[in-house]
Amino acid sequence: MTDTSDKKVTELPTPQDESGESFYVVGGPVQPRRGCYIERPADRQLVEKLREGEYCHVLGPPQTGKSSLMARAARELRRQGVLTAVVDLSQTVDRDRGSEAGRWNYGIAYRIVRDLRLTVDLQHWWQEKKPLSPMQRINEFFWEVVLGNTRSPVVIFLDQVESVIDLEHAADLFHAVRACHDARASEPDYERLTFGLFGTALPGGTAYAAGGVAVDVGRRVDLNDFTFEEARPLCREIGLESGDAERALYRIFYWTGGQPYLTQKLCRAISRNPGSVRSDEDVDGFVASRFFAGNAPQNEPNLRRVRAVCEERTSLAHTGLRLYRRVRRGRRLRFDRHQPEHEWLRVTGLAAVSLDGYLQPRNRIYSEVFNSRWIRHVVPFNWQGVGRWAAIVVLAVGIPYWYSQVLPKGYIKTLTRPGMEYSEVQEAYLDLRRLPGFGDQANRLFARVLEQRSLAADSWDDALAADVELRALPGFGGLADELLGAFWNRQSDTAAAGELRDQALIFQMRALDMGGQQDRGRVGELIGEDYPLLVTAIRTGARIDGPTTVGRQRRGEKGPVVEDPSFPT
Repeated sequence: MTDTSDKKVTELPTPQDESGESFYVVGGPVQPRRGCYIERPADRQLVEKLREGEYCHVLGPPQTGKSSLMARAARELRRQGVLTAVVDLSQTVDRDRGSEAGRWNYGIAYRIVRDLRLTVDLQHWWQEKKPLSPMQRINEFFWEVVLGNTRSPVVIFLDQVESVIDLEHAADLFHAVRACHDARASEPDYERLTFGLFGTALPGGTAYAAGGVAVDVGRRVDLNDFTFEEARPLCREIGLESGDAERALYRIFYWTGGQPYLTQKLCRAISRNPGSVRSDEDVDGFVASRFFAGNAPQNEPNLRRVRAVCEERTSLAHTGLRLYRRVRRGRRLRFDRHQPEHEWLRVTGLAAVSLDGYLQPRNRIYSEVFNSRWIRHVVPFNWQGVGRWAAIVVLAVGIPYWYSQVLPKGYIKTLTRPGMEYSEVQEAYLDLRRLPGFGDQANRLFARVLEQRSLAADSWDDALAADVELRALPGFGGLADELLGAFWNRQSDTAAAGELRDQALIFQMRALDMGGQQDRGRVGELIGEDYPLLVTAIRTGARIDGPTTVGRQRRGEKGPVVEDPSFPT
């Protein structure tokens, strides 16, 4: 056996073709030296703690950059003279799923010897240790082969720990990792050997329980989503001028919240056709076409992965989704990582932890796709409780009267009573609509509520929220147009009162686009005698403000939902 700890590691060159859409990486680990790799505090913390000999673990949502972080840390540690091995456990499962524990452990050992570049006859050594149990043999491997043939510090990364969730003998590996840590008390040489665990292990799973023996002695490293400042380098190849690129990235963040996969995917999409992005509305179009339109919610890889985990029929998943429903409604719940349902929400990616320690929806894309309707579809309805109550009512007053008069009464009261919490009104509407025969009445009552919300809206966000829900009701598109036109009229009046004629004109033109022909006179009044000057001074290829989304939808054209109409053209 030969010590190769002093061998120089040759690094791969920086990729040369990093322009335009090739700059971004979507759907796989980002190579450490690529320009689109975004450094986060976890990069520095992970290297520092591993260099100091601390065990570390990064357990978080899928497609957030865990493998990329690991590759970056491995590169930096090698640069500092630390021997590093990376074991992707998902590859060992694919090949050796049906193999015995000894053969599976040998596959792990082989990958470690290969990455550390040790000149060892591993097969001969493994046969000599055959009388030992699988766990004893892997323990001896770390002591005799890894530490016995090196002098430098050694870090071993175990990636994709969730992939061994159904392998009983995988627990031996995690117990061996823990044993190496405990052995430091009697053998100081074990202090040279450090481990890092990476993956998406859910609370309650076999991998989580088995890995817990190693996680308990390690330092948790949180890999948070990008902040806007961290992600500024992504503007480099987006294809827009500097200011417009940052504005587009800001709008992307509005939807993604900095989730790495979603953010890079939208940046790449825009870089393929940057000429089509002149406003926030255009960015919204990219979001809608890739995540909301047609079968996108079912086919988009990231959304499909999150959905697959959340739709597992387990009690923890159902408990976690009920908690998610409360968080989505605005309930402030302080995150407690010792509560399995809290950790389940964090690891699946449905929720994130705010800076002040509270659970919150991860981002607007997830909130739109994984909405209350989806939750009701996934979480089983509590028919047992309803059945007991229904039996009492049947005995007292009879089924017909109860169904037609009693059952909907509470929902109708909630929908018609002023001052009710909007979340309660939504819940009452959905419950009433589920009752056979009450769908049309539920739609009419809810439309009245949305009409009042729209008439009371003094901001675009509030008006848009009411407009989106109203258009989802069959037969209320015309009312939605009328209410949106009324909103723009109010905005125009406010701007005109403040002597902001240009702004008032833009708002009035938006009202006109909603189909209100009576608004032509108001547009003419705002333009006044300046029309010939406008014709002389302005040369545009399209209308100044461009058609609004709602106007395009009313004419049957495709378009996204507008959230902020103030993006400069």
